[in-house]
Amino acid sequence: MSLRSTLDSLAPKPKVKQVDMTKEWGCKPYIRKLSWGDLKRVQSLDDPAKQVCAVLCDEDGKQLYNEDEAHLLEKFHADDLKKVLDAATSFNSLDEQVKQAKND
Repeated sequence: MSLRSTLDSLAPKPKVKQVDMTKEWGCKPYIRKLSWGDLKRVQSLDDPAKQVCAVLCDEDGKQLYNEDEAHLLEKFHADDLKKVLDAATSFNSLDEQVKQAKND
C-alpha cells in the first residue's frame, strides 16, 4: 500500500477535552479538536453561538448541536459562551496561530 493510500484511508480519532462549566451550567461539557477544514469553517462564522455549536460534543467527540440549532444556545450568557470558545481556541491552538499571523 502506498503512503498516499494509507493517508487517504485514515480517519482521525476524535480528541476531546472537558470544560469546567460547573458554576455556570452545573456540568463539565466536552469540546472537540477540529479538523483543518472544520477549523477554517468555524473561523468564518460570525455568530458565537454557532461557533460553540461547532465545538460542543459528547465524550466520544460526537457534535451535540449543529449550526441550525445555535438559537438553542442563545439563552446562555455571552461570558459563558466566551469561556467555552476560549477553551476551544486554546485546545485547537488558535491562539498561537493568531499570534503568529500578527507577527507576520
